[in-house]
Amino acid sequence: MPPSVFVPMCADILHIGHLNILKLASSKGDVTILLMTDDAMTLYKRSPFMTYEHRKEILLSTKYVQHVLPCDGPATLGEMVLKYKPDMFVHADDWKIGVQSQPRTEVLKTMELYGGVVLEPVYTRDVSSTSIQSKIDKTTLKKQGVLIQTSMTDLKRTVSVTSAE
Repeated sequence: MPPSVFVPMCADILHIGHLNILKLASSKGDVTILLMTDDAMTLYKRSPFMTYEHRKEILLSTKYVQHVLPCDGPATLGEMVLKYKPDMFVHADDWKIGVQSQPRTEVLKTMELYGGVVLEPVYTRDVSSTSIQSKIDKTTLKKQGVLIQTSMTDLKRTVSVTSAE
């Protein structure tokens, strides 16, 4: 039986950083994604673009993922490790600082209790869901601005001009 490998993710906007982690994790064993629920994602990061079920379906359709478990947020990662006892836990090294540093400490301690291994590959530079979302938001705002400007111009036009067109 291949080793079990846990990988926590939101996976709302799947990008090359996610694929890098998934490729590494799948080379080590059977991958189980600890997928943030919609509520967990909203509390932890932002409201998801896609539902939990859609994100789960997308992940399971890849050749890298065998299982998906719902995760109620980073604070529950230690509990999940204790409950399921995976052989390996993979997370990019960006969780060493910030809001994920405490959950990281819990995962490290729990994995150590039974000899599990934690892999922390280097975070993929210049790629993040947050930066992609920011680009999407800017594009959307720009389009909304054009629509508002067009509407304002239309409001200035007289009935006779509009009917002639």
